[in-house]
Amino acid sequence: MAKSPIKQRGRKSPTKQKKKVNKTPKHDRSNIGPDGLSKDEQYRRSLKAKEKGESKPTEANKPIVSRRCIQFPDTYGNSVAQGILYILRCSQSPFAICQEVDNESSPELSRFHSIFLEILDWSSRWGGIVRWSLSLDECFEEAQKEGREHDLCLEAWEYAERGRKLQACISELRGTLPASLVEVKELYRREVEANQLLVRGITIIETRVSVLCDRCTVGSLDEDLLPSDEPEHLDSDSSVDSLSAYS
Repeated sequence: MAKSPIKQRGRKSPTKQKKKVNKTPKHDRSNIGPDGLSKDEQYRRSLKAKEKGESKPTEANKPIVSRRCIQFPDTYGNSVAQGILYILRCSQSPFAICQEVDNESSPELSRFHSIFLEILDWSSRWGGIVRWSLSLDECFEEAQKEGREHDLCLEAWEYAERGRKLQACISELRGTLPASLVEVKELYRREVEANQLLVRGITIIETRVSVLCDRCTVGSLDEDLLPSDEPEHLDSDSSVDSLSAYS
């Protein structure tokens, strides 16, 4: 017969120890939104939606000029004028005076925005205002070769008149000012900048085109005063009469 194990007093029989299982804590119901997602899940979903919604850059919406063009628009010509207008329309910077405003709350700011874009377009012709002193001479020389220097002078005078009309539009701005003091200061700063562009451009046209027109007039007078290549032949009778008069 097999011997039964001797039970020792004071000791309990060994029992199997239960493994402790870490139960996952339940989600805090206060952290879950109405859509059943936690804040972390909502954040991840918003990031994915933002990545999908972003449009890839194309040639149509890609700016063709740097931000320096906004600060110095008078140094760039017609080739980048549209790019300047694109950046000014799309920029959300308060210093670009291009932010979307309510026409009813601030009609003066929105009206000046449209005028300022026309001024930038006006100042971008002939290579920009900075180059007008040189580019006008180049245009005049080309027009002189084609025989249309008078048309160029008239065109320049009409262009200066357009600048005066834009300057009058700025002086007539008497609408409701923006509510923000920062926007008011920015509006006045941009008005001064626009007036400087107009005054500078109009002055260059008036002085430079006047010199070019005088040069054109003097050149035509010189051509009229030049002696002809063929000498004038006097008639024999007239020469005899003139000699007999002095005899």
